[in-house]
Amino acid sequence: MNGLDKNGVRSMRDLLLSLKAQGKTIILASHFAQDIDELCDTVCEMDQGVLTIHK
Repeated sequence: MNGLDKNGVRSMRDLLLSLKAQGKTIILASHFAQDIDELCDTVCEMDQGVLTIHK
């Protein structure tokens, strides 16, 4: 969502949340904690080559 204005970010979040509500699988890569907290059920984090999965 980098480079989007406030309305674009809101529209994209709404779209992703509606797809999530339909049971769709979405892969999202972000460093923005708010996006991760609001949009993700499962978070995979890579730190120094080690993958950690959080549900």
